[in-house]
Amino acid sequence: MDQAIGELTRMRVSGVVSSSDYPGCLVAAVVAERMGLPGPPPEALLRATHKYVAREIMAVSVPEATPGFHLVDPATVDATATTLSYPAFVKPVKSWFSQLAQRVDSAAELIDYARSPEVVRHLRHFVRPLNQILAGYPEFTLDGAHVLVEDLLVGSQVTLEGYVFDGKMTVLSITDSEMYPGTESFSRFVMPSVVTAQQADAMARLSERVVRGLGLSHGLFNIEFIYNPADGSCFIIEINPRMCGQFADMTEQITGVNTYEVLFALGLGDQPPPVCGSEVETVAASYPLRRFADGRVAAAPSETDISRLRRSSPATLISVYYEAGDLLSSRPKHFDGASYRYACVNLAAADREKLDPLVREMTRLLGVVITEP
Repeated sequence: MDQAIGELTRMRVSGVVSSSDYPGCLVAAVVAERMGLPGPPPEALLRATHKYVAREIMAVSVPEATPGFHLVDPATVDATATTLSYPAFVKPVKSWFSQLAQRVDSAAELIDYARSPEVVRHLRHFVRPLNQILAGYPEFTLDGAHVLVEDLLVGSQVTLEGYVFDGKMTVLSITDSEMYPGTESFSRFVMPSVVTAQQADAMARLSERVVRGLGLSHGLFNIEFIYNPADGSCFIIEINPRMCGQFADMTEQITGVNTYEVLFALGLGDQPPPVCGSEVETVAASYPLRRFADGRVAAAPSETDISRLRRSSPATLISVYYEAGDLLSSRPKHFDGASYRYACVNLAAADREKLDPLVREMTRLLGVVITEP
């Protein structure tokens, strides 16, 4: 980090930002602070990033939207590790792409989870950059080598994205997060959300209290909510102190502002552009293409193929994460515990009913072929 700061100082940069979840946004905040440039307070990002610390703050700032939670040390886990009822939900205090986040139905399953090779490896290696940054801030006494057990939440999931500038919070978008039935694997994200204006307003008010409690006085964030229309409950799943890079082009389709414009403005200390809305009625969606078993990629499009398809289709983003010959399991980043995300397609349409047929055709044209391992 010292070397990067030296090089950036010689370059006389005006801002340092990152759209990366981890460790990009944390590193960018620390570098910006040390260079005296605009940026979110690193301590606020660490409070949000460490999911147990974030939960403790939420329990004070938004108790009605905070489920029961319990910190578990995998080194000492046993049948008495938590007083929460089963089934419950468990996840590392720091992960990404929902990796290793899952339901557990008993104390035995929790113990098996905490002692599994995947979790042990994650808590030993993945969280190392987080632990290195935490060590520089005396406020934090717990490292990332823990897991969090929470009450199991039921309902519909959405993501609220916004930013804070000059102490004022602005909501950019609310996106519906849909899953394959019976799984925790996302099937698509659709914007704008179908939540009512009253529900959206309630989520915005909760968000404002959360970012204030965390001390997030500058920067982008997104908060995952789960709400149940049947009983009116609304809980916060987690907050991520960064932009939703996957949603940037979708946000532009719906609001007229690409989230990267907001990121760069904030990085320079400038007021982000106003959200005006699209001139025509539009829906936008992001589809993570998945396979629920390991496999080998027999065929994948080239960059030229992808560029050609992008120009001739309604897609606003096409990403393929594997090359021909790759085994899906060779890239753990794209495994969420149940499925492998091998590509992502974002597109826009006049209404929701047109989205699924469009992505089916896009998937066919993309030409990714996956066979048995």
